[in-house]
Amino acid sequence: MSVFQVDTQEFITMLQVLLPFTSANKDSTPDQPAVEELIFGNLTGSGELALTTYESSADWAIGMVRIQDADGELVDFAIHRDEVPALVSQFRAKVFESTLAIEVNHSEFETVTVRNEKRVTEYGRRTLLHFQEEGKLFGNRVTQFAGADGRQYSMRNIWVKAAGNIAPSQVVYTTCAPADFKVLNKATNLLGVPVIHMTGTHTALARIGENFIARLWLRTSDKDFMDTDKWASFLETASAGFPEHKIYDDIEDGS
Repeated sequence: MSVFQVDTQEFITMLQVLLPFTSANKDSTPDQPAVEELIFGNLTGSGELALTTYESSADWAIGMVRIQDADGELVDFAIHRDEVPALVSQFRAKVFESTLAIEVNHSEFETVTVRNEKRVTEYGRRTLLHFQEEGKLFGNRVTQFAGADGRQYSMRNIWVKAAGNIAPSQVVYTTCAPADFKVLNKATNLLGVPVIHMTGTHTALARIGENFIARLWLRTSDKDFMDTDKWASFLETASAGFPEHKIYDDIEDGS
């Protein structure tokens, strides 16, 4: 069991921001959820709760929530997207500040099964997530539900890929349809206006402050894109033929 505390509204806000970056997968099962259905939680050594969504190397988001107190264990867990609306509703913003204690209970087990005509041991894990509001004399809100098993998706590998995506690359500034950035609407409303860096003709990085970054896959067709370098060349060559007009002349004294 591991327990840590975060600011209630910081945590709930980040869940709302990340939910649009998840998507349903009709082929998944409760025991084997698809990666795009999950919000992954990882405690970092720098005292933050990192919340991650991932669909592909071109489509991911990471939000950071400050940890107010913890028992020292760098625990990990996953929340299925279907649980988020109820969790947000349960801890909807109130007029007072409060702390949310999150308790992560993992129970591990082993089973023996046959794969490719060989007996193998499978290591399973069940998770119970318990959320309890603190900071009031009475009426603290509380809920719990089963966490998703996302161990088959390596957060270390996902973050390494994300770091490679953020590395300096040739920047191509483009004109993008508003629909391309619709996934950022909730983040913009709750966190502020994002700074967007184009990293290719179909990818962009969006950053808001120091606690949120996402990589977006843009669906606008290639014909809608134009490099700013082309604009620079166009302005220089086209303006060469513009007429020049004399507005005034100096008048010499004594004339």
